[in-house]
Amino acid sequence: SPAGMRRAEGTKVGGSKIPTAEEEAELGTYRDADGVLQFPSSGFRKATLTAAAGLKHKPGGRGREVKLSTTLAGVLFVVGDYVRLVEPDTGNPLTEYEIDSRRATPPGQGSVVRSRPLIRRWGATVVFEYLAEYLDAAAAEKYITESFQRAGHIVGIGNYRPEPVKSRVGGPYGRWIIERAQHSPWQR
Repeated sequence: SPAGMRRAEGTKVGGSKIPTAEEEAELGTYRDADGVLQFPSSGFRKATLTAAAGLKHKPGGRGREVKLSTTLAGVLFVVGDYVRLVEPDTGNPLTEYEIDSRRATPPGQGSVVRSRPLIRRWGATVVFEYLAEYLDAAAAEKYITESFQRAGHIVGIGNYRPEPVKSRVGGPYGRWIIERAQHSPWQR
């Protein structure tokens, strides 16, 4: 989160204050005004486009195949800046997390212990819009659902997700499955 990137209060230039595990984990959260945990919706879009990179389709069902990620990049958008996280069984908003402390290697640094928020079970409603004039409803339902489902399995969101980042091996967190998908195109 942006708060996690800021210099600690009272830290002089060139000096550093090492936060406690609790402080560092909290700095890594996104919360709404009510204290409910949330995640930037752009992460779900990016994961979906990344998962679509290996897929191809024929626009309009004819012509040559093109990368699905190229098509979706121009016509698929997420509604809202953030997605609220909820307890999957009850739908109650999540406000608490575990602290996950593990070895990390930030770019340009040696190995350090980083503490991040960990939410083992979470649910969310992610609303996508797509431009119906460029992707018909049947194709959108198939390709967007398939790409979003793949993203939940092989890409994920947040830290230590499956997607390998810059030749490092990813982890098991930030994954999802689709429990329900509804489709309705956005039209001007």
